[in-house]
Amino acid sequence: MDDPHLLMALKDVLDPALGINIVDLGLVERARWTADGIEVEIALPPQCPASTPLLEQTRAVLDRRFPEARAIRIVRTERPWSLDRLTGPGLLALGSTDDDPDDPEPTIEASVLEAPGRSH
Repeated sequence: MDDPHLLMALKDVLDPALGINIVDLGLVERARWTADGIEVEIALPPQCPASTPLLEQTRAVLDRRFPEARAIRIVRTERPWSLDRLTGPGLLALGSTDDDPDDPEPTIEASVLEAPGRSH
């Protein structure tokens, strides 16, 4: 079972492109205390350009928030990312327009910016 204190701390780890935390993005598969310390499993898309910074940030946050941990083990797994991995707050952060959090197909609004002097 995931530890709520670890999950709360991991909300300080933000995706550099989206500015949304890794918990609400659905990247944290497991966060728990073990006999040896803390173990966190993070599922990142294959060839994710933010992998290294996210993993470094994760370790730094956990080191800072839980100095009593004897060890911190971060396991990176690869899994394609999709909108269904988002939490409710993650959907809101991306601009979901759905009122039903159980809807398997959330609608995300996107803004289209046009260059000055150009039209479709």
